[in-house]
Amino acid sequence: MEVKAPAPQQTMERGPEVFFTTLPVKSRDVDAAIPQGYRVAHIEEIALAYKERPAFRTAFDALLCPVWSDKINLNSWGPHKIDQNGKFVSITEQQYWALNKEDCSRHSPGNGRVGFNVRSSGGYSTVFAGVHPHYAARVAYVALKEGEQKAESSNAELGKFARREEANSMPKTA
Repeated sequence: MEVKAPAPQQTMERGPEVFFTTLPVKSRDVDAAIPQGYRVAHIEEIALAYKERPAFRTAFDALLCPVWSDKINLNSWGPHKIDQNGKFVSITEQQYWALNKEDCSRHSPGNGRVGFNVRSSGGYSTVFAGVHPHYAARVAYVALKEGEQKAESSNAELGKFARREEANSMPKTA
């Protein structure tokens, strides 16, 4: 009689573990805040961790502030569903309110660094860009995979955005 060994317990890691910086930083200083051996998290990695990991949601709620991602500029707006890969799918208002909080997100477009937040939206996540360049948030980051290079964000894009915002906020002289 042949005895079969039990199948090993397998846990499926759906994405990298996402960490947060200790202190908030301005969007242009994000790359300098990341420790050696890590990179800024993609917005989809943050969304997937928020969607699938209750411990991550608890840690995120404890931050009391949004986090920056590696993405610059956001063109989407309104209600979105976070799919099984952390991607955002545009949905209707009716679909939005039928979802669990961890499955949906509201987007606000803009030309700055893209952030992820839940504190300002009653537990529903928001994805936003275009806030004033002096706005500070924590940074979400993940470990580099073997052979992966740390990519720097486009500070040139952020610089153009900052100059436009500063020019718009200057008092007009007669």
